[in-house]
Amino acid sequence: MSPRLIRFLMLNFLVSLACLTLLRLGFYFYFQAPDTTVLLPILTNAFFVGFKFDSRLILIVLLPVLLLGWIKPVNLFDTPRGKRIWVAYLTIVAAVIGLLYVFDFAYFAYLESRLDATILRFLYNLRESYRMVVESYPV
Repeated sequence: MSPRLIRFLMLNFLVSLACLTLLRLGFYFYFQAPDTTVLLPILTNAFFVGFKFDSRLILIVLLPVLLLGWIKPVNLFDTPRGKRIWVAYLTIVAAVIGLLYVFDFAYFAYLESRLDATILRFLYNLRESYRMVVESYPV
């Protein structure tokens, strides 16, 4: 295991964690109702749970890079092909996580409920869901 790979993973972990924490803070401050107060211990606990979730998510995302990034044909630093593979992988994963945050923000702004698995029910009949959106909203 190369020290460059470890440094890369640590830096990627810290930057990703900072970005997800900023998104979590932004969500809280944007959607915080002005007339409600949340006790500090409850708020601290909620952010701690979110911090743990974000940490686990990032570690799961970085695990393939840790396990496979040192192998010679797909080495992150020594081969151009390896660099392309891992940059593409991390870019796609970051885009998916970013899209989920965008959908979560939009879903909460519209329904005042967090994004969860109940939204999957609209995927069962895409034609009907599409017609409902087109008839209900100016799309």
